Amino acid sequence: MSFATDERAFIKPAIADKLHSQALALADESRSYFAAHSKMDRAELGPIDRVLYTAESLRISTRLMHVISWTMVRKAYAAGEITLAEVSKPERQLEDLDLCNASDPRDLRRLPRAVVILSHQSLNMYQRALRLQNHMLDQQEEGEAGAANPVASMLEGLEGALELA
Repeated sequence: MSFATDERAFIKPAIADKLHSQALALADESRSYFAAHSKMDRAELGPIDRVLYTAESLRISTRLMHVISWTMVRKAYAAGEITLAEVSKPERQLEDLDLCNASDPRDLRRLPRAVVILSHQSLNMYQRALRLQNHMLDQQEEGEAGAANPVASMLEGLEGALELA
């Protein structure tokens, strides 16, 4: 599904700005945490848990980079920097759904608390962006359905007018 025909399918700039700021702040928090604690945390883990730690840290980064990219595209559109057709391209939508949603609670229990918190926060943020994207898709489908059958729309309007008479 494309967003190319209906501008109602976009989130308000203020929402994109807020989500973008939150994603940047969480990315900075994550970077700071992993820069300061990664070696010490990994040294305390067994071999399998070190792999889980690395995988989760990459998953956190992936989620946040997708949200940042996704919001930047929406901000660029709102600022008139890119066209509706450019925003509508599939590569401009959230990707890696399976990877981003793949955190296993059993594995997370084996990791340091700070990683678990960052994982949950980044997952919540990614899912929030995904809900916004899905809402936009729903709006687009509604717009296309209404535009696809103008006769039905006219008949509905006439029925409403006749009821008022």
